[in-house]
Amino acid sequence: MNFLDTLKKRISALKNGKATDKIYIGVFGKTGVGKSSLINAILDERQLLPSASGHACTSVFVHVQTNENSSEYKAEIDFISKEDWEIEKQFLLEIISEKTNDGDDMLQIAEEKIKAVYGADALKNIDELKGSKKIPEIPDSLKKVVSFNDASSLGKEISCYIRSDRKGQTQYWPLVKTVTIYVPRSSALLERIVLVDLPGAGDANKIRDEMWKMYLSKCCSVWIVNEINRAQSEKTAAEILENSLRDIAGGGECHNITFICTKTGIINEYTDKQTSSLQDPLIKEKKEKEACILLRNERIKKELQQLLKVRKRFNNCCFRIVRYSCCEFMKRKSLKETQLKIPLLQEHIKELYVTHCEKAARDYVSDVSGIVSYLHLAKEKRSRKVCSLMFINDLIKNLEKMCDTLKKFLNTSYSDLGKYLQEGAQLAEKNCVKTANNEVLEPQQKDPRGYHKTLKALCTNAGSFRSASGNIVDLNYTLSKPMYEKVNHIFISTFRFDRGTRKSIKGNLDSFQCDFVSSEWLKHHKNSPTYLRLVCIKTELRHLLSDLEKIILNKKKNIYNSLSDSVKNAMLSAYQEGALITGTFTLSKIKAVLETQIESLKTCMFQEAKTEMLRQFNDMKEIIVNRLQNEMSTSLTLYLRQIPGDISFPDVAEEFERMKESCKALNLQIFT
Repeated sequence: MNFLDTLKKRISALKNGKATDKIYIGVFGKTGVGKSSLINAILDERQLLPSASGHACTSVFVHVQTNENSSEYKAEIDFISKEDWEIEKQFLLEIISEKTNDGDDMLQIAEEKIKAVYGADALKNIDELKGSKKIPEIPDSLKKVVSFNDASSLGKEISCYIRSDRKGQTQYWPLVKTVTIYVPRSSALLERIVLVDLPGAGDANKIRDEMWKMYLSKCCSVWIVNEINRAQSEKTAAEILENSLRDIAGGGECHNITFICTKTGIINEYTDKQTSSLQDPLIKEKKEKEACILLRNERIKKELQQLLKVRKRFNNCCFRIVRYSCCEFMKRKSLKETQLKIPLLQEHIKELYVTHCEKAARDYVSDVSGIVSYLHLAKEKRSRKVCSLMFINDLIKNLEKMCDTLKKFLNTSYSDLGKYLQEGAQLAEKNCVKTANNEVLEPQQKDPRGYHKTLKALCTNAGSFRSASGNIVDLNYTLSKPMYEKVNHIFISTFRFDRGTRKSIKGNLDSFQCDFVSSEWLKHHKNSPTYLRLVCIKTELRHLLSDLEKIILNKKKNIYNSLSDSVKNAMLSAYQEGALITGTFTLSKIKAVLETQIESLKTCMFQEAKTEMLRQFNDMKEIIVNRLQNEMSTSLTLYLRQIPGDISFPDVAEEFERMKESCKALNLQIFT
């Protein structure tokens, strides 16, 4: 490829390029803690997301983002396929047919879904419904779009697609996969920001279960929402981190975790008021209540902070604790607005947006600087000649040296990972059957009736299941847990992207960028024709490293999940067999099938999981090193050879000076 083709390609990419990557903020919490009310409060929209006293839909993912093309409130409803619903319907009817306990959460959810789709009388004819070919009203396109001029009308329209508490009305929520809500531009919700209301309760649908894991891995920030009186329970907070959100530490993009305590305007007359030191009988009740609330909130904040100090797996995440009362915020009464903390969350959204936009701006300015520098170089005839052979050889040798250094680091990381994986695999093999029984296969509750439904749901979902209470039962992770516990520290330090360290890939890529064309080199060649060539090479390297960081981040998720995925694949035939078991002794039969599979595969299953993680890590290593070697070698060839003298170039002296100023303002060390 000649230099003109390269130039055209780079300019075209800049012209058409636009920062389009979504910035996901996951809003997580168990049913009824006030997630929808929180999102409404942040947007200052009282009736956008439907909220009620009943329990929310257990399956729908709700996205809220800005409407960039219109001033309307719009919603896109995405449905599951008819085939997926038919599979889920048969599973739900099986649960209902085996009715053993009226207090069973799975039974309750199954009945609600069937009644929502087929009507209140559907449960009277279960056998007929099993053989029915009746298909629910799912559009062939699997999508429906509605729009209104106000939030209230949209909220009412989409309620049946989101919530399960609309008794006596048509409901579609069991058939819905996601609802994406677009709100007109506001100061609270910026372009590219997406608030994701993650369903707090469980689901027997495999696709939605996979979506849950996917969204957690995409979120750059997670808000854990809980009622203030539940938040003070160490068990609740630890459970959320270690169980429901464990994947965000190793396999996700999240670097910000915010604990949000809701319903802070409510106090217990006989508990919280006793914490107040205000004994003056002349103090008004309102002032006393306010003092009690603030004192209670501060105490719980300190308790949570103490808990978070010991969660080592999340030590690369920034924690914050926010308390708010939605009702009080909407009223703007009682407590001062600055004490309600909604503005703090709005500011957090802006901070995330600014951080991502700054990175996009820095990348753009760097790329433009390289192009302008090349044009400025080509304008000067004396600069068009090829660089000296010694100069070219020095750069080639430096490239080889830097690639070797990076390769050694990645090889060391590979060896360390292999060492800890082997230790974990040995532990997993030794204890797998016992661990599986203690943590998954044997019912933990006092009343074991109905636990066969949990195992049946687990088999249907290929090894994992989120219960109605939001708790996760995951046999794949349970079996591979000893391996995760051994590699978590090395994995987190290696893939740390919030800041570069010598033990992280990012830190080594940062060193590559600083040392390949160093500031000293640039200063040394400041007044020579080779100076602008070095600037071009430096911007080309920066562009490549930015691309590689995105690739590494995506690879990281697959590498981290490879352990549990390998176990899932090994256990898949047993899961498929277990999903088909019905009749008497279902629990013991499913348990026997899974135990037999674990016992027969334990000598190879964990070794294969180890091999697969190492294979994926090695593939990533090869991509990093090969792209740096090959693409930078090509760049050296392009930017260091003689520029044709028969082509005229525009005068970009003014633009060149402007880019130097822009780089200085953004602290980009491109020209120094």
